[in-house]
Amino acid sequence: MTARYDHLASDPVRQAADRISGQIAASLDRKPAAEVVPIQQNRMRIRGG
Repeated sequence: MTARYDHLASDPVRQAADRISGQIAASLDRKPAAEVVPIQQNRMRIRGG
């Protein structure tokens, strides 16, 4: 990779490394990688014409 484009690749690589290392650390601590939020299921009935 040339120096002209080097700055474009470093940020996404760092973000991916941070995300993956956070997931590994959470697994080692036996904690979820993110807050778990319950989802309410609202079912709508679709009326036929």
